[in-house]
Amino acid sequence: MKYLIVENERLSREELRRNIKSLRPDWTEVGIAETIGEACDNLTASGDIDLIFMDIELDDGQCFEIFDKVETNASIIFTTAYSDYALQAFHLNSLDYLLKPYSKEALEKALQKFERFFREHDSEDPSRSLNHQQCVSDPVLSKPSQMTIPRILLTIGDSYRHIPLEEVRWFESEDKCVICINQTGKSGLTGFKSLKELEDRLPYDNFFRLRRNVLASIKAVSEVNRFFKGALKVTLTAGEKETIVIVPQNKRQDFLDWFGMH
Repeated sequence: MKYLIVENERLSREELRRNIKSLRPDWTEVGIAETIGEACDNLTASGDIDLIFMDIELDDGQCFEIFDKVETNASIIFTTAYSDYALQAFHLNSLDYLLKPYSKEALEKALQKFERFFREHDSEDPSRSLNHQQCVSDPVLSKPSQMTIPRILLTIGDSYRHIPLEEVRWFESEDKCVICINQTGKSGLTGFKSLKELEDRLPYDNFFRLRRNVLASIKAVSEVNRFFKGALKVTLTAGEKETIVIVPQNKRQDFLDWFGMH
């Protein structure tokens, strides 16, 4: 395994290096970065990095700027003193979020989590990335270069929880917020600002944008009927919750093509 450390605090950086070498002596450190610029240089020069240990607050800004400049399929374990960025980190290739000071045992658990992802996903198909897996290359079933996420992080009151993507029934957008409805009909607030942002991260064969404000799973579609002027009336069901969405005429054929895959 090849890993990169992005950390601007010397003591934290050296402790992390010692612990990784102690816990995984056969892994290879490909570089150290203290700034956004250095991290970008390392990622550009070493395109086959498997894992990044990443602090959030760097000397020249926040680490999230790195991903606006460089694309990477590497998984990320965040190591930070700030708890405020957990939701933002989740939308990257985040595997874990370790709050400083964290123990060697907590680091070991994060490493084990990474290894499970590697075994479960990468060993099945080496062409797939660890977290964000490419859809199959059939032009009918997938969108070009689409990447999927394995779970959805929800905010419920003062708490965070995640649900597997398979339990999601549909998403609704309202006032720059995206709400998720799960298989029991319960809802929670996601960290996404728009359905477009979320749509690009979901497998096309399982999710379809019915209307501007509704993005549904095939598992939620319980009934489809013809409607006025070529539109379709689609009934979505999750537990006891039911909602009807009118798919406009200009999306009718795209929906039927998607619906017919199954």
